[in-house]
Amino acid sequence: MKVFSMSQRIYYKDLESEAESIIKKDLELYNCMLHKAFKICFDRAYKDVTYSETDQRMIKSFYGTSDYFPLSAIYEAKALVKSLKCLEKENQDMIKTRLKKIDKKIKKNEKQLKKALKEKEKLINRSKK
Repeated sequence: MKVFSMSQRIYYKDLESEAESIIKKDLELYNCMLHKAFKICFDRAYKDVTYSETDQRMIKSFYGTSDYFPLSAIYEAKALVKSLKCLEKENQDMIKTRLKKIDKKIKKNEKQLKKALKEKEKLINRSKK
């Protein structure tokens, strides 16, 4: 069975130098917006910071762009913060289970140590008699 696939990839070598520089500037601008949006979302989620404006207005006024780039950056940043929270919760659960296993092992070793100390005392008492 034959499958037709088409790539949406753009190669810089196929573009004119002007178009290449425009795309690179847009990507750099988007990454800057994403960084700023992530910082805003992270501060709201973890540091309980409140801002007087919405995320979109802050980023639009800071970078002076249209709605598409800031909204995309904000949605991606929110997704990143959400995945960060989920990952943090999973790590906490994993650490709790590891701590439980370690506590069980410590208790087991303490019991063995107590038994060994009792045996030692019995042997000392027998040797004294």
